Amino acid sequence: RRLGRKPPKRAKVNLGAKYFHRILWIHMAALLSLEGGQVAGEYAILDEVLRRERRCWRKMGATFEIPALLLRLLGRAVCVLTATDGVQNRNEAVGILRGVPGFRDQSEAMLESIATLLHECFPGERWIEPLQPDRLGDRLVELETDRQPELLMEYVPKTWRRKPN
Repeated sequence: RRLGRKPPKRAKVNLGAKYFHRILWIHMAALLSLEGGQVAGEYAILDEVLRRERRCWRKMGATFEIPALLLRLLGRAVCVLTATDGVQNRNEAVGILRGVPGFRDQSEAMLESIATLLHECFPGERWIEPLQPDRLGDRLVELETDRQPELLMEYVPKTWRRKPN
């Protein structure tokens, strides 16, 4: 009812799957089922929920007049903000965004618009919270760093980095 949708008459989900012992997966599968999706598999469910999230970010981003190219790159920004456990204020957000590939050459005004968008998308105790629940945030970080392995290197302490052979 909250989403303004009628539940399907019968969801085709195998609740006997091992990952459904965690209520999070039941909630995500139910959400996707409400939207007409029939996704099976732990990663497939996470990936579909992430696609849904990305659509929401892009839709909200259009209201902030953020160019389509930057909206397609928001996953990178959310990845970094999730991996760094969010930010406390706008200045910290803009500083982090300035280091994210694809956002580095943007104007201060554009970075502030993007930071404000992410603040609206991820509110909470911090000015921008990491993507929640944790498992969804972890999956986003995994996918974004698979696409661009150096994405988080600026934020990883030098003592953690593997030395070249």
